[in-house]
Amino acid sequence: MSRYAPALLAALGGLVLLAGRQPTVRPEPVPSQGSEVDQAFARQADLYTVGITGAIERLQSGQLTTDQQARDWLQQMADQARRDAWMPVAQRDAAALNPWSVEVQVKRLQEMIRE
Repeated sequence: MSRYAPALLAALGGLVLLAGRQPTVRPEPVPSQGSEVDQAFARQADLYTVGITGAIERLQSGQLTTDQQARDWLQQMADQARRDAWMPVAQRDAAALNPWSVEVQVKRLQEMIRE
């Protein structure tokens, strides 16, 4: 197996380089499949993938030159992905939970996980 390691590493390195050449674009919204929670997590993952691609591009172009800059960039992208993915859920929560009661909260939580 060790004789195949260099070839595997080269192939993985090539994939990383190819991923870095893709333009940074926002992915399309996740099709309506699964529960509201499933959709939000899928959207968050798609958006964070765009952030990772952006980090690769910035590292290769010299815009990010330290590990701290790379970590900060990735953290910003993770935070933004989470906000963007979960904002529709928060907006529906605000509408559904006014006025709040235990019964209303339980109903809303059940709706969020229903497929």
